[in-house]
Amino acid sequence: MSPDQCRAARERLNWTRRELSEATDVPLWFIVAFEEGKEMAAFLAGHEISMRDAFEAVGVGFLFEIDGGQFKPAGVTYSHPKAT
Repeated sequence: MSPDQCRAARERLNWTRRELSEATDVPLWFIVAFEEGKEMAAFLAGHEISMRDAFEAVGVGFLFEIDGGQFKPAGVTYSHPKAT
């Protein structure tokens, strides 16, 4: 998940950074720094995974494309989860 995809996913869900923080137990400072593209230490990668998992649990998908043999972020999709 890229910083742009994180912002786009929040916008699709109409979530604030604080709401994402509360939904994931990821510190607000990390979300702000991540979305601003600041480099994070590798040991904080678990926070990014927690955010991505929370988005996917409510129907957000992350699109990637292959460009020159490299995976590149290409947006997000949203499908409202069906009630069971």
